[in-house]
Amino acid sequence: MAPNHPHLVPPIRIRLRELREARGLTQKELSAHAGTSESAIVKLERGETVRVELATLERLCAALSVEPGEMIVRGSVQRGGA
Repeated sequence: MAPNHPHLVPPIRIRLRELREARGLTQKELSAHAGTSESAIVKLERGETVRVELATLERLCAALSVEPGEMIVRGSVQRGGA
């Protein structure tokens, strides 16, 4: 594990699946509302995507009617759909 450095940002994760399911949307429906591919949604939810374009994050937030701060939380990225 890397030593703690005060200038490094702590790990974040995106609460995409939780927010999507709370709104009763499928991955396909969310991708249509956000103007992105369904595979991008799948990869984000599985933690397989380590970089998210700001424009994509903004579209996802708009599609889910949330502010970016509600979507992003500190904590380790969960991989494998858990």
